[in-house]
Amino acid sequence: MPMGTYRLEIGETGSGEELTVDLYNEGGTIEEAVHVPYEDHGLGAARDEGRPSQRDREFREDVMTTDLQIERRQGAFVVRALGDGEEIHSERIDEDDGS
Repeated sequence: MPMGTYRLEIGETGSGEELTVDLYNEGGTIEEAVHVPYEDHGLGAARDEGRPSQRDREFREDVMTTDLQIERRQGAFVVRALGDGEEIHSERIDEDDGS
């Protein structure tokens, strides 16, 4: 399989109650999408400051299958993009991270 370009978008829903993670292929089609309600982790959507900035990351990989995993670890969410079962990209989003 030839190398493909993937784009990982991490943000929040319009209401600010969920973390959203979308993995797009180079054709712009969503390969994987995950929404994680903050409430499931004992977190509220209300905050004193603005919302975190959306993250947009691009990377190239030679994979047949993709998957997204999100873990809660030490005051942060860790987003892992997997390709053929192996980690191909990861992002850490801290609770107090404004970016």
